[in-house]
Parts: sequence; structure tokens; C-alpha cells
Amino acid sequence: MNHHSEKQPWWPYIHAVAAIGLFLRLVLVFFSDRGYHPDEIFQYLEQAHRMVFGYGYIPWEYRFGIRNLIIPITLSIPLRLLKALQLDSPDIYIPFIKAILCLLSLSLIYGLYALGRTVVSEPVGRIAALIACFWYELMVFAPKSTPECLAAYLMVGALVCLVSYPRWQTALGLGVMGAGTIALRLQYAPAILVLSVAMIVLWRSHLSQMAIATAAFIVTVGLVGYIDYLTWGLWFGSYYHNYLYNQVYGVSNLFGRDPLFYYFERLTLSSAGIFPLSIVVAVRKRVPLLALWLSLLASILVTHSLIAHKEYRFVFAAVPLCLLLTAIAYWYLQQFCQRYPRTYARIPQALAVLLVAYACFSILDTTVLTSRNPLLEGYLYLSRQPNVSAVLNLKSEWYETGGYYYLHHPVPIYFSRDVNAIGPEGYGQYVSDILCQHHQATIPGFGTVRTFKEIDIRHNNHPPSHYAQLSGDFYQPQQGGVDGVFPQPVFHPPVQIFPPQGHQL
Repeated sequence: MNHHSEKQPWWPYIHAVAAIGLFLRLVLVFFSDRGYHPDEIFQYLEQAHRMVFGYGYIPWEYRFGIRNLIIPITLSIPLRLLKALQLDSPDIYIPFIKAILCLLSLSLIYGLYALGRTVVSEPVGRIAALIACFWYELMVFAPKSTPECLAAYLMVGALVCLVSYPRWQTALGLGVMGAGTIALRLQYAPAILVLSVAMIVLWRSHLSQMAIATAAFIVTVGLVGYIDYLTWGLWFGSYYHNYLYNQVYGVSNLFGRDPLFYYFERLTLSSAGIFPLSIVVAVRKRVPLLALWLSLLASILVTHSLIAHKEYRFVFAAVPLCLLLTAIAYWYLQQFCQRYPRTYARIPQALAVLLVAYACFSILDTTVLTSRNPLLEGYLYLSRQPNVSAVLNLKSEWYETGGYYYLHHPVPIYFSRDVNAIGPEGYGQYVSDILCQHHQATIPGFGTVRTFKEIDIRHNNHPPSHYAQLSGDFYQPQQGGVDGVFPQPVFHPPVQIFPPQGHQL
């Protein structure tokens, strides 16, 4: 490792690169709004909203206690601040929280720069920072609050501490961030085991620093378990219940099974073959710490490949590792071309242009062209209306919407199945607003007030003095294969994180 580089001043333009990266990410935040997966809203943002405002959906994971509350508690802090300042409108808090998450995502730009310059050379660090700045997957995932993203930031931070010169600060960071990675994404535990083995090898002459890192890891893990005790009433309760229901009872299989090589295919396709090519170059050139990079990638990809239910976001931590290897491969290409300037001088520049073009095209393809989700826009529109008494969503299921995090009204939200026994003529007695397809037949008593792409917002033109209410628990959507199959645990946490929420609205 190139420890003497740590004594050299950082690249003066690294902050400018990070600023450009932040600008690009904020552009996506303010000009597009689309969910990558329902979990990012309902498992974390919706629960933070429920903590602060006292109402919101309760998915089965929070009724059966399989989620640690670290992320919702953290997200609730800016929500509480905005509520205290009377700025608690979704038009304000949604982009505000996304902007905070984008700021956190810049840690990958700084982290890959630090890894590149420490492990190989200053030019590699600069190349890695530039790639991280523009790489479309890092931009798309930047405003997401899912544990895979946040755990990846911590894992890269732990890696930076590992390859830095051992001192008490880096040891403390390695222990805390390594434990935090596991706390947010338990399936990344094999990757942290790889870091632990690497620490023993690389820091073998620094026993006191290894002791600090180990102690910091143990204390942090203990604090995570204590949070579970405070919020669920059982030490490490969320991890126990997660394993029990998803692995022992096989609940995760309800959400689909995918081929064994799903992740390898997705990484290849998403990078247009760049990632596997970079890995091949790394092996051929025997790059510094090659065993560490390959072991980390294997610990993430192989472990997740053995799980039947697969989603690309689960292996997000593999992306920055592949980008680092891409930066190293590009640097080796530059070195080769410099030996034959007359023949290959323009190849690195041409490849850089192709990389940027591919990243820009991918951004357009995945985000801007689909821009705003009309369902989210519809819920945001209703959040601004003062007389929303009940909403009927004839377009989608609850998990395809923005939930109460977007609607921000403590009112019933009905769906098609809830009104099967009621004809369109009776809708006006129960709801003030309807979301439906634009080509939906005329609904008596309702007129279209806004249209978002293929979705109409129709308002009750003749509201009753008092809306009737359908029976049911509108806050607790039922999960097939779980509700009615497994008994719901009863929790007695010492601290009530969530305010009391009635079963009916």
C-alpha cells in the first residue's frame, strides 16, 4: 500500500468533483421522482413519518418485528426539525430528505478517491473519483434510503480506514463502520468478515490498533442490539425475527425466486461489460490487494446468489468495488498507451468519452425519460388540498403509491377491493377524491380536477355533510402468506417509538 500518499495533500479539485456530483444528483431529485422499490418508502420513510406525525402504513415487517429501527429513527430527525419549524409539507420534506441522502452518497466519491490513491497511486484516486461522480447507478441510488445504499457507504468508509496507516482514529472508524454495515444489512456480514481477516494480515504489527477496532466493533454491535431491546423488547430481536420468518419459514420465497447467476448477469448488463472486463484486467495485472477485492466481491455476490429471492439493490455494495477496479484498469490502459504514443495515444480519451456517454444515456434511460411517477404526483397534489376526507385509489395497490409519507393527510385510503360491494353511484358517500385511469368511465358526482399522464384526480362535486366509513384496518395492509398463516408476535418494548395509532381511521 502507498501509505506515503496519506502525507501528501489531497487533490485540490476533489471538492469540485464532489460538488459536481452533488449538483447532478440534486438535478435528478428535483426533476424526477420515481421509486426504485416500494421498500424505500414503506419500510423507512413511511415509518419515520409515522414516528413524527402519528399515522402511516404498518407493513407486515413492522407487525412481526423483522426490521431494525435505526434508519426510520435517523430519518425522523430531519422530519421533527421541519415539523418544529412548521415546514412539514411533503413539498418541502421529501426533497429535503433526498438532498440529505445525496450528501451522504458523496462519501463514495471521497472514499474511492482515498482508496485509489492509497492502494495504487494518486492518478488512480482521481480517476476513481471522476467515475464515481458520473456513474449513473450511484446517482440513481443517491436519494434512496434503503439499507443496502447506506451500508455500502459504511463499508467503503471501513475499507478506507483499513488501507490507511493504522492509528487509533482509523481503528475506531474501521470498528464502528464495520459493525454499522452489518447492522444495516446483515447479509453483508461475510464482507465484514473478509475485512476482519484483512485487518489481521495488514495490521499484524499494530496490535493496539487491532484491539481498538475490535472493541469498537463489539461496542457498536452491542448498541445495535440494545436499540432492538428498546424498540422491540428483545435484544437483537429484529435480526432474530428476520431470520426466523424469511429463512426458517421461507416467507422471502413469496416475493419470487431468481436464477443462481442473476447478480452476475445484472452487473454485466448494467455496466455494458465494463465490470467483468475490469475484474479480468485486475487479475491479469495482479493489482495491489487483489485478494481483498476479489474476496469482497465474492462475499457479496456469492452469498446473495445462494438466496432464492434476488433484487439488484441487495448487492449495491459491489458497484463501488467494481468502479474502483475500473479506475485501476483504466490507469493501466493509460500506462500502456503512453509507451506507444503514436499508435494508441487517443484510446484513453476515446474510452473516457464512451464511459461518460454511456453514463449519460443510462441516466436518461432509467430516470429522466420516465421522470415523475404519476401516482406520486397525484398523492402530492392531494397533500396540498385542504378538504381531503378520504381517498379512493382505483389505479394501483397500496405498495405502488407514496403512502401517507406523500399524502400527509390522516384520512382513509381505499382501493378497488374495498369498494367491490359499492357501485360507482355510491362512491360519493365515502370519498372526497378518486385516483383512476384517465380512460376510466365517468363516475357520478365526480369531476376531473387534475391529470398526471394516464392518471386522473377526480373530486367529489357534492360532498355529504359527513362521510360514511368502510370497515377495516386501513393502516395495516395484509400480506398474503403471512397474515393468517403465522401468529403475530406481541411486543413489550421499554420505549414506545411509534405514537399510538388507531386501528380505524
